Amino acid sequence: MGIYAHVAIVVVGLLGVKLLLEPAGPHSEQSHSVVPATEIPCVDSAAFAAAAALFSGYKRPPVVLEPAQFQTIAAAAGGDQDRALLSLANFIAYSGTSVDSGGHRIPRHGPPPAATHTVISAYPVGACVLGASGSVYLGANYEFYSPLEMTVHGEQCAVHNAAVHGEKVLLKLAVNAAPCGMCRQFLIELGDPQKLRVVFCSEDHNGSIIAAPLATILPNSFGPEDLGQKATALNHSQHRIAPNASLPSEYARQAGSMLEQAYSPYTKRPVGAILVYRDGTDSNAAPVVIPGQSLENAAYNPSLSAVRGAFALAGLSGLEPANLIEVWVVEANGPPELHSDLIEALLLLEAPQAKLHHLTVALVPVADAETA
Repeated sequence: MGIYAHVAIVVVGLLGVKLLLEPAGPHSEQSHSVVPATEIPCVDSAAFAAAAALFSGYKRPPVVLEPAQFQTIAAAAGGDQDRALLSLANFIAYSGTSVDSGGHRIPRHGPPPAATHTVISAYPVGACVLGASGSVYLGANYEFYSPLEMTVHGEQCAVHNAAVHGEKVLLKLAVNAAPCGMCRQFLIELGDPQKLRVVFCSEDHNGSIIAAPLATILPNSFGPEDLGQKATALNHSQHRIAPNASLPSEYARQAGSMLEQAYSPYTKRPVGAILVYRDGTDSNAAPVVIPGQSLENAAYNPSLSAVRGAFALAGLSGLEPANLIEVWVVEANGPPELHSDLIEALLLLEAPQAKLHHLTVALVPVADAETA
């Protein structure tokens, strides 16, 4: 995976879209402040510093680390992948924050990757997942100026980041705080809960960490197999848009590509989205494009919509809602349109200036798509 100037989109067949960012040399206007290691006992200070050094070399830092980049951070942690991942998650949550007189952290609005859009709780969550490819996908929580249930959790953001990049298997997930019940349920859709290792700081604050299979922290789980679903959120049959479908722009086609790799086994209504932003750091730069795809869950409520997932990825990338220009949504057709009212309400609250393009398309039946 390459790293290029601005977030851009490369459509890779039916495998979807990759976010690509480019090194732009040291960014002198903004720099990452490293939180003293003594403030986060479970974090390896050398790995934390290695992450800071890596991200400081970019105008818009990557939201995906290539295997070699992660290995550099892991080497700083003495080869301990769990500690390196946890250091990355804490970097996303806490780097550059300050502490008030009461000892509470004040989230910063500094350079990405960062959990800066915590507009209700002021509680930053950083997460990252290690894929079987060796790449690491970053994530952060994102709170909307809207009902609390619209919030995207850091773990959801990281998994969605992996999904839009076409990663098929996740080996480990790290988060700066113990994952909540909803996130544990969200993760069950990734496959065998014995094979996903979840890493977080222990509550005793003595520097120890908890690293356990998802099955251990979510016993007696309800999952996709209870609803007769054998595929997983990242490894499932691709949808295929009918050849005669009207996708009138490149952004529409990119959103269509996201729909084709979306995971919607319960509603049977996959959705893909593309958010188009002005680059707030350079008025002459090309638009910044962020993808999203739906990720459904057997328990229904933990499901992540394409637009919410894209918003969270944009927030992680340091993009502000005020700079959102257009939203392209492509949804499988059927009565009624499931998402239009929710998307319009979300944009009215978050980015009323953005223009919404909502398209519905027919899909090739699954049996036909798999034999075509």
